[in-house]
Amino acid sequence: MLQLNAFFAEENFTAYASTIADIINSASPNLEAEKRELLEVSEKIKNGMNAILSGLVLPELQDELARLRSRKSELETIIAKKESCRQKANPAKIEMLLRNAHAQFRSNDYASVRRAVELCVPKIEVDPDGSYTVHIGVVHTIGSPGRDYVVYTTAGYKVS
Repeated sequence: MLQLNAFFAEENFTAYASTIADIINSASPNLEAEKRELLEVSEKIKNGMNAILSGLVLPELQDELARLRSRKSELETIIAKKESCRQKANPAKIEMLLRNAHAQFRSNDYASVRRAVELCVPKIEVDPDGSYTVHIGVVHTIGSPGRDYVVYTTAGYKVS
């Protein structure tokens, strides 16, 4: 725990928080599934139109094309909303989190130190030689509801 406390004591909180916020804010939302479905729907609409232009006229085909056009419109709206309505990470709030964690590390209260570790240490990697890397930073999610991905924005601190 002394190494973590030393890391926090030496770290420039403002610059570190700004770097984390920049990484989060520059990441694009994960709309991979929606964009993939939009491509599939567009291709199906194109194939349906080609069938009609080739002379195939079925009521089911017309109904399916109407459903596909509706879904395409829904997907375009979802993608546009998510790309424009992203919340930006606030460097001042991240800095406050790091400063509070540093204050908790400095306390002798086990519960406070544990909470600081839970807030700021998303993972620790142990190497075969017995050394380990503590990743200090923030955890955030990206993506759409039901398809969220956890992303670690951290700095590794190697301890020998």
